[in-house]
Amino acid sequence: MPSVAIRMLLHFAVFAKFYLWYIRRLRKSLAKTMPLLPGYRPLRGFIEFYLVALPLR
Repeated sequence: MPSVAIRMLLHFAVFAKFYLWYIRRLRKSLAKTMPLLPGYRPLRGFIEFYLVALPLR
């Protein structure tokens, strides 16, 4: 249905800035706490992907 697609687009437009800010803040806190963790970079990408993908599902 077109209404579902429109609602998803509106949801993304309204919350995109919040998601970007949240990921940026999460990146800073992760960089402080887990820079020495092995496999840190792939894990960060995985976490960021799901933080954005789950609310937009």
